[in-house]
Amino acid sequence: MERDPILAELARSAATGDRASLREIYERTAQRLFREVLVPILVSRAACEDALKETFVAVLEHPARLAQGEVFAFLATIARNKALDRRRRLATEGRFAQALASELEQAEAALPDPEDAVQALEARMLAREKVEAVLVRMSARYAQALRLRLLEERTRDQCAAALGTTVGAFDVLFFRACKQFRALYVESHGRRAGGTK
Repeated sequence: MERDPILAELARSAATGDRASLREIYERTAQRLFREVLVPILVSRAACEDALKETFVAVLEHPARLAQGEVFAFLATIARNKALDRRRRLATEGRFAQALASELEQAEAALPDPEDAVQALEARMLAREKVEAVLVRMSARYAQALRLRLLEERTRDQCAAALGTTVGAFDVLFFRACKQFRALYVESHGRRAGGTK
């Protein structure tokens, strides 16, 4: 490709860090890069504008390279690479968005009726309130054993360590705590925890 003498001269000045020369190179080449290089690859005006900006940001980072060959060909190579990168990114984002939309549709289809969900939540909250009301009536040590094992889901070893006892002693303590809880729950609510009569 024949060298453009004006662009070649501007490139030599730009290579020394002359921003005015870089600006003029942009003004002389941007529309052509947009029309001939970017649009055929990206089509979308917004995507082309972004790729054009990326092209000249790359030039600003290494302005000396402008003077190493034909200026427009050099810019076109950068622009083409930026456009291809952007097209790949857009394709990946598109696939991701499509997969996400599909997942959301499936999740929404699997959701229970909102009224059922609210009722289930209210039932859980009521059950938790009943459990707490029974725990405060229990022996403090028994209540702590139940909280550690069932509410905090600690291991038997961790529960024993927290209570300063052995695992075997904790097992006995936990068994007695369960018995006391069951008796107090039935006394308060007329049925066992879990809903059995």
